[in-house]
Amino acid sequence: MWVPAVHVLVTAAALLAAARRNAALTRACGTILVAVGSLKMIEYGTGWSSGVDTSLFHATGRDALSSRIAPNTVVAFTLLGLALATLDLSAAWARWISRSSALFCLGISTVALFGYAYSVRRLYSVGALLPMSFPTAIVFFVGTIGLAATRPSPLLVSLVTEDGPGSIAGRRLLPASFLIPATLGWVRLECERVGMFPTELSGALFVTLNIVCTAAMLTWTVIALNRADREQRRLVHELVVMASTDALTGTANRRTLLARMQVEMERARRHGTPLSLALIDADHFKRVNDQRGHVTGDLTLQRIANVLQRTTRSVDLVARFGGEEFCILLPDTQAAGALIVAERVRAAIAAEVLTAVDGAEFSVTCSIGLGVLAAETASAEDLLQAADACLYRAKDAGRNRCAGPTDAVPPAADRVSHVEPDGRQALVLRSAPG
Repeated sequence: MWVPAVHVLVTAAALLAAARRNAALTRACGTILVAVGSLKMIEYGTGWSSGVDTSLFHATGRDALSSRIAPNTVVAFTLLGLALATLDLSAAWARWISRSSALFCLGISTVALFGYAYSVRRLYSVGALLPMSFPTAIVFFVGTIGLAATRPSPLLVSLVTEDGPGSIAGRRLLPASFLIPATLGWVRLECERVGMFPTELSGALFVTLNIVCTAAMLTWTVIALNRADREQRRLVHELVVMASTDALTGTANRRTLLARMQVEMERARRHGTPLSLALIDADHFKRVNDQRGHVTGDLTLQRIANVLQRTTRSVDLVARFGGEEFCILLPDTQAAGALIVAERVRAAIAAEVLTAVDGAEFSVTCSIGLGVLAAETASAEDLLQAADACLYRAKDAGRNRCAGPTDAVPPAADRVSHVEPDGRQALVLRSAPG
């Protein structure tokens, strides 16, 4: 028959042109298909005969009606041609027309193929008109699939390539929703045709098997979605940990510290509670790296972080600020209490016995400066600057010391007060002799 022959040639040329981005040839092939389909639609509407059936398509010869193209073939011709003609137009309405036309053409050819599979003539023919042939239905089906492959929509691409829950469900359910009823329906009709089951029994078996298979597919999909959801939550958790944690020491990183400081400062102002910050710096840490190696230096930082976490509360935040500097954010802690915590931390670090990679034992000390939230503290950076100023005073006083503002008066401490150049009085806390 001429129907599949002409259609195969035009569709193949159009798809090849579409794949090579030849918009002019694609539109020309689409226009040919639209012209043939539109001409036959006019004939159906007016009764006028253009002779396109007898000149291009083979007739059965039974009567005048039997030599005419089936209405479903005419509609499919027009829809596929319209999809090709508007394929490469940039307007949004053109893309919508192209995809909608291809989808309807796919539906017509699929119904015809089911008709041939089930031996139901009404699915591929209309009355006494020439039916859509099986090869023609195949060409329409393959042509629309090829058209979708040359210009895949974002929805189709996401369905095939992405690992989201929707894509996983679509890849499992869509093929099954098409293949399971089609296969079971064909089996049912064949069983009825050979007399294996009565019509009522075959219908009941068809419905039951459809329910069972659909439930099995849904169960399989739910299991896959749960597995994907668990994996996604695990990956998100890992990303959150990586983004908020220092990789070497396991403490919070600088970004997490600054964010938490902002939250705690707002909470302290809202409820009228104190807030303190301890800035810790390992004394002469460069010597550890230079004399004992960077591996020993990394191990030292890890031990310091462990000491900080052991000697602080669960509500306190220990963070590595950078290099050999650490911070402890102390909510609900006044300056005097913060100095007590700082001294406890300083003493614990000094008492820690460290082992270098070569087996030699050594120890490190630290200097600690305290910043306390005050009325003039406008931001987290201001609080850090206040702690940093006290840290420098502790270093200037000989290191291995804690320095804080004047309102911090811890009991039983060896305190040295002195006046800063700007006229403010400061307090330096050092360890007791012996």
